[in-house]
Amino acid sequence: MGGEGESLLRLIESRRSIREYRPGAVSDELVQRMLAAAMAAPSAVAKDSWW
Repeated sequence: MGGEGESLLRLIESRRSIREYRPGAVSDELVQRMLAAAMAAPSAVAKDSWW
């Protein structure tokens, strides 16, 4: 695996819990991108999507 796959693995492996957040709003564009990524993720046992 190389390139994007390695980057994704590093990102997943470096995940941490966040207990404090930055002040300020999150842009609508970022929220939409995160929701799109979540909707594209596989679901357990191929269940129907949540939307």
